[in-house]
Amino acid sequence: DGSIRLLMLNQKYGTARTVEEFASLCTAYLPKAVYPDKLSLLHLNTIISASPEFREDSEKTFTMFMSGSGCFLFTACPERYQPETCVWIEFVGIAERNPVVGKVCWQCQWGVSHNVPGIYVAFESILEKQYDEIMSLLAI
Repeated sequence: DGSIRLLMLNQKYGTARTVEEFASLCTAYLPKAVYPDKLSLLHLNTIISASPEFREDSEKTFTMFMSGSGCFLFTACPERYQPETCVWIEFVGIAERNPVVGKVCWQCQWGVSHNVPGIYVAFESILEKQYDEIMSLLAI
């Protein structure tokens, strides 16, 4: 029939007959981040680097939220870490401190919204011992 099917904010289905009608429905609501996994509040001191060598441009920071598949890291300069690029993270607060390799999924820019600036990183490579310790910390 040519209509656009929608899942509305109120969890009900709807339709739009034209692209213009769809756009007007979308602009009626503020955008909301959709997280890939249930994120839990967990603050771990970390060092993040754009290279595996952890050169002098590495940044001391902390996690805001974590899950078994990734974490949100505070940074006042999220533009340093572009989406789809790899980063290396050292979790200072856990026993196994080998760097975890992650991919930047999205950024929240400083001063653009009322949200904390930072980046969401999906884990690409994490040791089983690190994963287990993080999961036990999240269970608290």
